Amino acid sequence: MAYEWLDNCLSGTAGLTFSEKRSLVLANQAGGMILPGERYLRQTLKDEGGFWEFWARPELHRICLKLEMYET
Repeated sequence: MAYEWLDNCLSGTAGLTFSEKRSLVLANQAGGMILPGERYLRQTLKDEGGFWEFWARPELHRICLKLEMYET
């Protein structure tokens, strides 16, 4: 889901490090999917009586936190 936030809300790569830009390129090449064998974060959340899951590559999640994307 971090990839979706970045894909929908990231207006440019200014302020990102080379390794962060590389992580974005690799995620884009994979179509935003978490590939077998890759590390990922998974969290189950309850909201308004329903459940949903958050899945993200750790490096993309860190970029979202850095850019405060979850605050919007």
